[in-house]
Amino acid sequence: MNNSERGMGVSIRRFFEQCDNDKIVLPDFQRDFVWKTDQIKRLLSSFMLKLPIGSFLLLEGKSDDFKSRKICFSKRDVNPREECLYLLDGQQRLSALKAVFDDLYRSDEGWKKQFDDTYSQLRYRWFIRVIPDENEDDIFGWRKLFFSGWSDWEPPQIYDLLEPKAIYKTKNLDKWYHPAYNPEKKEQSVSPNYLELDIARKACNEGLVPLYTLFDPNSSSGILLHERVLRQIAQNRIDELKALCQDGKEDICEILEKVDPEIQDLINNNESQNVEIAWLKLGTQWTADVKNYLESLLEQEQHVIKLEAREVGRAISVFENINRGGTALDVYDLIVAKAAHNTSLPSLTQRIIDFISQDIDLPDSITHQLKGNDIPSKWTPLNMGCVEDNQPTRIVKNQFLNFLSMITYCADNPENLKTEHIKKGKILNLKPSEINSNTQATIVALARAFAFLQFRCGIVYLQDTPYELMILPIAYYLLKDEIWTDKKAVDRLEYWYWTSIFGGAYRQAQNDRTIHDVKYLAAWVIDGKEYLESVYSSLLDYQGYSAKTVLMMQDPDNSIPRALYDAILQYILSQQPYDFLPGVDVRLNPWDIAAKREIVFNEQKYNLNIQDHHIIPLFSATTIGKSSDELRRDKDNVLNSVLNRTYISAKANSLISVRTPNDYMSHMNTLSLYGHCIPVPFKDYYIHKEDENEADYYRKVIEARYNELLKTLRMELDSLK
Repeated sequence: MNNSERGMGVSIRRFFEQCDNDKIVLPDFQRDFVWKTDQIKRLLSSFMLKLPIGSFLLLEGKSDDFKSRKICFSKRDVNPREECLYLLDGQQRLSALKAVFDDLYRSDEGWKKQFDDTYSQLRYRWFIRVIPDENEDDIFGWRKLFFSGWSDWEPPQIYDLLEPKAIYKTKNLDKWYHPAYNPEKKEQSVSPNYLELDIARKACNEGLVPLYTLFDPNSSSGILLHERVLRQIAQNRIDELKALCQDGKEDICEILEKVDPEIQDLINNNESQNVEIAWLKLGTQWTADVKNYLESLLEQEQHVIKLEAREVGRAISVFENINRGGTALDVYDLIVAKAAHNTSLPSLTQRIIDFISQDIDLPDSITHQLKGNDIPSKWTPLNMGCVEDNQPTRIVKNQFLNFLSMITYCADNPENLKTEHIKKGKILNLKPSEINSNTQATIVALARAFAFLQFRCGIVYLQDTPYELMILPIAYYLLKDEIWTDKKAVDRLEYWYWTSIFGGAYRQAQNDRTIHDVKYLAAWVIDGKEYLESVYSSLLDYQGYSAKTVLMMQDPDNSIPRALYDAILQYILSQQPYDFLPGVDVRLNPWDIAAKREIVFNEQKYNLNIQDHHIIPLFSATTIGKSSDELRRDKDNVLNSVLNRTYISAKANSLISVRTPNDYMSHMNTLSLYGHCIPVPFKDYYIHKEDENEADYYRKVIEARYNELLKTLRMELDSLK
């Protein structure tokens, strides 16, 4: 640091106040806000654990030094105070935090004006979920209403609890979290206290505590929304705990002794009034502890480097040098650096790429169920898109690190595996010798897992893996040669894979589920000991996720998750269906698509690539008053359901894109329809009868496809089992 720079600490609350007062502004040469929601969540996960989030660089200046903008707003130039601070580095972080902890829609000008001026990536209201799911860590101590802080937690555990609610200008105005929400649904507005009470009740029902009221410069000594919600959640939990204690499922003394060490005597003496006071203390204490922790977040001091005003002439040069520095080292970079301690070996990255580029032998255990005469005996992971710009892709890097850590710490004893073994702390503790000695086994296991995903699970490119952490249990067992070559064991792995995806096992808490499955898969894969009954029972019937109502677009609260959408199309592709090209028997094999196999149609050659095809084309539904493009953008339209989709070649799609199902299916054989899980005889389902209205026709077709998919899936799982 030179003489013109000095370090200091400034609280985030103070930052926010100075932004509101136009004391801290953005010079106009700063780029726009570009972060996406997942980047905000990652920052927030660290900030809420009070971990360092980096320094901020400020330049002392005067209001006429640069044209300037208000932080968080894309359309709001400001005239700062005579003396101001220009933010040179830290815009993305500061804007993200302000959008989370401050209500950007609180303005005398009205929420619509704020909406128009705010960056689109910041048009959210943020919440944190305090009520854990059954298999989640109880980070807020909700189960026993005892909050002891977050010193033992890590950012990934916070990440899954953060929930942004998108704010739109013309839709969802009736949602309780929307700034336009009116519980009376009338033109006249309700009183502020009544409105806040109603919002608090609804937030409580979802277990969501608002973060956007933690900074409210206009608040008096009244109760803010986040405290109202916490009080309501605490009261509801007390009622539940009382019932559990009465039923003998919880120990009242264990729960209440934290607030009254003499609780046992009070119960023995039948002092019910004092027991009730203890319950009240419990709820009050938990509410206060959580509230105080959340509010203390804004008091965290951040490191600031301030350039003095005389440095103004160099400000743009300083800014450019900062941004020319590149991306900070991540965990993978640090592990590569550690591995380089052994100078006799090629770089870790080069070793990974070299192996991924080699052919591997495919055993019968992987290919024995495949159809057709041209079944490959050798295969290269490179075809799955594992390398880009001479670097392993993000998925390869992440799962390399995770698996390297797993086999280093628990190679032969999965019972000792813990979630922490796939987290940054454990990975960074690996020694150079451990990294280098376990690298080859790690790459072998991952390559085998990738082969399994392509040949058994219909995945063309690795980036399309629905839940990438599922790679780890597969790799853990396929590393063992005796399982890699065992048909029955590999069949059971596939059974686990489809059951887990379609039964909702990886819907939430994926880190914990991954470790759970590594531990239990040994008994299943090797011994056939069943542990998946509850997941199997939810096959395409997991409420809010894979249930029939969700897949048929009949659930107003849940849309089809992208991972499930992809998995269904990949399952169909795993059946090696025939293409829809008339008169040509071309199987849509994932490995052929990845390798861009050449096909011949009408004496012309084409590279095989696939497109997501509407079985009932959208053009046929334009009578409802929307164009095909409008229907395509309408994510709630039943024709956009995955149950109306399948993969076919781009060439076939170009030939039949404007033809009705009856037009093109009549030229296809029944086997081709079976491969795509299309119910037959197709005329019973896909011909639109004269006395059938459109809604009934679409519902009939989509439901028939669901039934066919479920039947095919169950039959295959039974055979794999």
